Amino acid sequence: FLMTRRVCPRHKDPWALADTLVSIAIFPALTGAALVACAETYHDVESRWRGITPAGRFTLMLYTSRTVLHVPVQSMQRMSRAHLFCMTLHHLLSVLCFGNGLLTGNQVFWGCLDTCCEMSTIFLNNLYICKEVTVGDKELKDLMPSWLYAANGFLLWLSFLVFRISLFPTWLYFWYRDVTESPSLTWDRSSALERYLYPSVTAMLLVLSTMWFVPVTKGMLKAFGIGAGSKAGKEAQADGKSD
Repeated sequence: FLMTRRVCPRHKDPWALADTLVSIAIFPALTGAALVACAETYHDVESRWRGITPAGRFTLMLYTSRTVLHVPVQSMQRMSRAHLFCMTLHHLLSVLCFGNGLLTGNQVFWGCLDTCCEMSTIFLNNLYICKEVTVGDKELKDLMPSWLYAANGFLLWLSFLVFRISLFPTWLYFWYRDVTESPSLTWDRSSALERYLYPSVTAMLLVLSTMWFVPVTKGMLKAFGIGAGSKAGKEAQADGKSD
């Protein structure tokens, strides 16, 4: 934050800019570790529900520490009260689930599988960089090749589709299948928090992601010059009105 205040003293939201710059390193590391942990522990019911590896522990520790620190940081950013409430609720529930996983070593695979959704955040953060970083009086997105900005928009949309819209129902399906097929290894050995909060939080993430997928899709179409929000779309609307 102090660096952004020094380098960009006139930035309208220095806390958001600082958060965006720090996230450049955090989310690729977090997503990479989560993918490795899932690959190491997906093989059978016992490993999915009781297995823990260095990559899995690192994923939970990094996510938990980053989320705890992000709660006060986001309160200093410019956002609506409704958005702040949703994000704070999401953070508190996530810390509760991940913290329990760190303490007990249970269901680390499922926590890491959920964390794979942060793949989309890598490209979302790139989008924020393009809008938050300014050179002179121009945003970075106005100075970079348009095809590069459009490519990031497409990758954001694609990663959102694969790692959120598809991932969370897959998580719920296989978690339920493990519970029904091997209750003695799963349900019977889980606490009430693990039985009910874990799938509930994943279902909540699916609902939120479905809502967010609409503006993500509109943004992707706009980046490609398609839709009402794009330059071509506005010109088409203007031609329609003149007719």
